[in-house]
Amino acid sequence: MGQPTTSSERIAELPVLIYWLKQMRVDVIIDTVLGPPPGNWDGVSYGEVALVFLAHMVRRCTHFPSPVEAWAAQQLPSLSQALGKPVRAQDCTDDRLAGVLSKLGAEQPRAGDTSEAELGHHLIRAYALPTETARIDRTSVAVHHQPPDEEGLMRFGYSKDHRPDLRQFKARLGTLDPVGLPVATATLSGEQADDPQYLPAWERLVATIGRPDFLLVGECQWASLENRARIHQGGGY
Repeated sequence: MGQPTTSSERIAELPVLIYWLKQMRVDVIIDTVLGPPPGNWDGVSYGEVALVFLAHMVRRCTHFPSPVEAWAAQQLPSLSQALGKPVRAQDCTDDRLAGVLSKLGAEQPRAGDTSEAELGHHLIRAYALPTETARIDRTSVAVHHQPPDEEGLMRFGYSKDHRPDLRQFKARLGTLDPVGLPVATATLSGEQADDPQYLPAWERLVATIGRPDFLLVGECQWASLENRARIHQGGGY
């Protein structure tokens, strides 16, 4: 018999992150919504790839998928133990991460919206979260970006940062008050007016909470007569 080898690995908070993501059923929800991977996909599932990606995002504070494979290669024993199955570095390539993100971000079917709503349902039930009040917030972001054409999210729009020369996009967030838990998110192109975007956000909140009769709190832009009338007609406040 050869000499036994010893290796060391700095696990830090990685097992805790994976544990709580599994408690939130992130992997189960994504696998249920996206279904099984195709036959040429072996190893971990869509949801388990998403767990690894989210753990990397939280630990490294970056959303770029390209470094995940090299990072995972240094954490394979911890990742395998946390997921309960063997994990390989090739399970976390940027191609696989891009495949999961593309499926979640597809326009039809809207798997990302469905996953988000199911996750919200689960968290509200599991933690008996208060749902009497919800809040919608919106912000605009200006970026240096030169897309190949005028399609997509990055458009020239009105800039509250007084930078009309930069491309804009808008981020919308629906949360539960007072806990501040995000349950409805969206990224929108920058040239759109604000007030028509609030009703879709309210409808997403209604779908996630499971009823319309909660108090909606937001900025003055959403309080147009049409928006207030639609929310009142739908049973909201």
